Amino acid sequence: MLVIRLTKLVVFFPILVLVCVIGCTASPELDMENASEIVIAQPTSTNESVEDVEPEYATETTETNLEIQVLPCGLHLVPLGKQLGLDKDCIPEELILLASSVAFADCYLIPEAAEALINLISAAEQHDHLLVAVSCYRSYQYQKEVYERNIREIGEEQTALEVALAGHSEHQLGTTVDISSSDLGFELTQLFGATPGGEWLNKNASNFGFVLSYPEGFEDRTGYVYEPWHFRWVGVALAKAIESSDLTVEEYLKTTW
Repeated sequence: MLVIRLTKLVVFFPILVLVCVIGCTASPELDMENASEIVIAQPTSTNESVEDVEPEYATETTETNLEIQVLPCGLHLVPLGKQLGLDKDCIPEELILLASSVAFADCYLIPEAAEALINLISAAEQHDHLLVAVSCYRSYQYQKEVYERNIREIGEEQTALEVALAGHSEHQLGTTVDISSSDLGFELTQLFGATPGGEWLNKNASNFGFVLSYPEGFEDRTGYVYEPWHFRWVGVALAKAIESSDLTVEEYLKTTW
């Protein structure tokens, strides 16, 4: 009887193995037709080096997936913000290099904003406030580099509160300038707002057509931290209107857009 049972086992064992193999490969958990969906995609070109691959740029992912709308280029009164941006090729038609007496190197603005800034800084000097333009026009590419550098240094969450995405910076308009004073060694810091120069600037900027873009207490509406150094030129009449309203620059411009 033992011999007969062993003989049956020998005969049926290969059959059992074959059934198991067929059953396992047909399992829906190992559906090979869909296996490619979990394979990490590789570069299509084997000649492409790591340096040639542009790093992924954090855009809408850090802005809670907002739908971005592109604004027309060449209009300095567009309501630029986190949801409204400029194309990467948008550059002001004419930019003027400011003299070293009013700005650091390579500081460009459109002619109207440049003239207004020169007059503002001259008036401040007459009141014993030494103000200087620290940062003016920025290209789309430069703003992108600034954003990515800040992500590496302070993280995505804080960067989104302090730095505009490329295409969403008012600096790309050529009408916006970051201003500081000798009181703080010309650094861009929130302490500037409490200095004599910063207080004078905040009180008198609209007389020259400039308005503070990101005022204190409006952080939840602008999406950015308080920046007492960041001024956008919009013309005297409009600057006065925005200043007397309870709206941010972006909010006010949206009402007239």
